[in-house]
Amino acid sequence: MKINMGYPSFEEEHNIMKTYRYSDPIEDLTSSITKEQLVQYQEEVKEVYLTKEVEEYLLSVVRATRDSAWTEVGVSPRGTLALMRAVQARAAIKGREYVTPEDIKEMALHVLPHRLVLTLEGSTKKSQQDVMEAILQSVEVPVEIGAER
Repeated sequence: MKINMGYPSFEEEHNIMKTYRYSDPIEDLTSSITKEQLVQYQEEVKEVYLTKEVEEYLLSVVRATRDSAWTEVGVSPRGTLALMRAVQARAAIKGREYVTPEDIKEMALHVLPHRLVLTLEGSTKKSQQDVMEAILQSVEVPVEIGAER
């Protein structure tokens, strides 16, 4: 997953320099959860449900990365699994027991672009993020009736 956080402002970065002039920020880190809690959360995320329509939409997005005129290499099956787990986690964080197409559209922008290898022409005209956004716009989004199992 790749998330662009941008850079701090001049003042913020200056404060960072002053705060950590004589120490290392890594030394101040503490755990917010235990290893056991992390494993428990990971197992709970696996239980978040994807309807057949949502699974097919996720696969259609991934497969479109392989068929794009802008890509030399699209998302691998390992990337498919990473996206699936990310959308399950997003749904769980949102308090849902099921994944929506909106979860896929949101997380695909963070999980997939850096996995694309653009063609020579593609890399001179577009960014990986631009290509991913275009792919998401081109893939038909399913209309969900419900998230029943």
